[in-house]
Amino acid sequence: MLLLFSFTAIVEKAALVGGRLIDGFGHQPLADSVILVRDGIIEQVVTLATLPVPDVYTVVSTEGMDVLPGL
Repeated sequence: MLLLFSFTAIVEKAALVGGRLIDGFGHQPLADSVILVRDGIIEQVVTLATLPVPDVYTVVSTEGMDVLPGL
């Protein structure tokens, strides 16, 4: 996880794509998530079906991974 934080600190806009998002509040996990991060701040969370990744974002594949906030 440290590598991911280091990467997003260098990249202005990153899209974490394809993982299963677990929100930590007990909601159903969100499969095929897209998490748009700008300057280290989460801008938007959607799914691949609802929003294609904008071209200006560097894609970081999270396929096959669980994505959790704050870890």
